[in-house]
Amino acid sequence: MYPENFSIQNKSSAHIPKYEKLIEKKNEKNKQPTPKSSPRINTQIPLLGTTVDASSKDGKDIKILPAPRQSGSIQVDFTPRKLATPARESKLPEEELWLKKVSEMNKMRKVENAEDVVDMEEMNPVWLKDKGNGFFQQGNFVAAINAYTSALVLDSSIPMLYANRAACHLSLKQHRECIQDCTNALELYDPPVQDNAMSRCRALTRRGTAYYQLHQYVDALRDYDAAIKLDPKNQALRTDAFKIRRTLQGGESSD
Repeated sequence: MYPENFSIQNKSSAHIPKYEKLIEKKNEKNKQPTPKSSPRINTQIPLLGTTVDASSKDGKDIKILPAPRQSGSIQVDFTPRKLATPARESKLPEEELWLKKVSEMNKMRKVENAEDVVDMEEMNPVWLKDKGNGFFQQGNFVAAINAYTSALVLDSSIPMLYANRAACHLSLKQHRECIQDCTNALELYDPPVQDNAMSRCRALTRRGTAYYQLHQYVDALRDYDAAIKLDPKNQALRTDAFKIRRTLQGGESSD
């Protein structure tokens, strides 16, 4: 195409054929301009109390600050205290329970302005239990029942109060009341362990006796058999259970 002694390095535009110039112009025409990179913008939402870096059009970083906080006021209402004790030394549920028990005791006494005359000793269920035990030993079963009942108003979770009151009802031949108190006591002797075995045995015996007096022999024998399992060496329990069993075999039935 070119002479043998032709040098490409010495070639000028005058020696380039026309069709090659046309190709160069066409290639330049087809070239797309390189778009300029858009400035970087941080679109992250700023958190309260923080700053966010962003870039302006000229590439410089700027600071975006959150809006200032709005001022306001808070209304505080203090709960009035009914007991004269510091708040750090008392708890509201215990206070309300105590006040409820005091109110119930005052209703039972039917005394005007009883909040001012109630003796603090009489608000102690253990003291009332001991008082009831003293009345029981003297044979004053009605007074003993009143003492145990007052103690139960203050604390109904003591099973001995029900058990002792059941003994008073049994002595007064109030058999249905005795059965109910024995049942309450047995429910509170939970879990049934060796430490309360004798207490459960006495409650079962009293309830079995009350059932027997009401001619409910099946229930009576059931309680006596359960009591014998707790105190197998008690010969008196075995004798009474044998008597109840003979009554059942004789054709008598419960009401």
